Amino acid sequence: MMNPTEFSPLPKEERLTRPLNRVGHNMCQQRWYRGRTLFRPCDERGFCIDWHLNQRTGGKFMSQRETYCLIGAGAMAEAILSGLLKNKRASAEQIRLINRENADRLRQMESAYGIRCPRQKEKAIADANTIILAVKPKDMDQVLKQYKDDIRPGQRVISVAAGISTSFIEERLPRGTTVIRAMPNTSSMIGRSATALCGGAYATEEDLNSASATFSSIGSVVRVEEKDMDAVTGLSGSGPAYIYYLVEGLERAGVNAGLSHPVARQLTLQTLVGAAHMLLETGEDPAQLRHKVTSPGGTTMAGVQSLADHDFHQTLITAVKRAQKRSKELASPCPLRHCADDPV
Repeated sequence: MMNPTEFSPLPKEERLTRPLNRVGHNMCQQRWYRGRTLFRPCDERGFCIDWHLNQRTGGKFMSQRETYCLIGAGAMAEAILSGLLKNKRASAEQIRLINRENADRLRQMESAYGIRCPRQKEKAIADANTIILAVKPKDMDQVLKQYKDDIRPGQRVISVAAGISTSFIEERLPRGTTVIRAMPNTSSMIGRSATALCGGAYATEEDLNSASATFSSIGSVVRVEEKDMDAVTGLSGSGPAYIYYLVEGLERAGVNAGLSHPVARQLTLQTLVGAAHMLLETGEDPAQLRHKVTSPGGTTMAGVQSLADHDFHQTLITAVKRAQKRSKELASPCPLRHCADDPV
């Protein structure tokens, strides 16, 4: 194999527009498209950046040995790293966690998971194949400004911040950087998340497959178009809270009907779990299952009719639409500066 140092330096302006005509380019995995010609981001010697990464890691491409840097140390970051470790998607030595502040939280995470939370944040980012932005929407702009010089094409950047588009992130990072947007939910804490993914302008099928494998460690994954991501946020991103609210109401109804609170909770939760399994295991439409247990003039019919009288379905539709609208608002400059809410 020819030594990269045998080539003379390329002008900086050519590094991201170099056609595939150099030795070593055929070893790259990441691809960039400029019109009809295939290009890949190159360094000053004319070699693809991820080809160099392959050489430094002894022939181990990103898909074979993924290394992660999580930016943010909140509940979602913890859920993701916990899932990666639990499902052996990565070992503790392959994960770095950094945060702008709260050293106590970082020490807690180091102790609990055996990962490293280095002080040299820039190096942690530069050494990672995949960077996961697990920060609040209001902090995204500042985080990207702080670390943009440490991120390069050839790395994957995955955002789990609600409302922040891939283009918003791409515009603040070096040209050609792979950006993927993900929307998990809080059930990721127990490996039961419903996560939706979409890719940015430079994301390839391989990038999306890698991201899918990452988030499969904390639940199920679907791919959607980016135009649908705000709807995903309104439905499954915020969905656990709707279910918890429903459970609160059913428990209260049980107690009001004369049951003790522990009994009302147990019956409510098992009913919820059983109904979910019926849907998953039978594959039947929910309306069909409802009709099967709703006899004319029976008790279930009386209860369901009360829900219909109070426009239960429309209430849920309104809830999802309002959350969807809020997700879109989070992408605007004002909420980015002032919103203090969690991503979901």
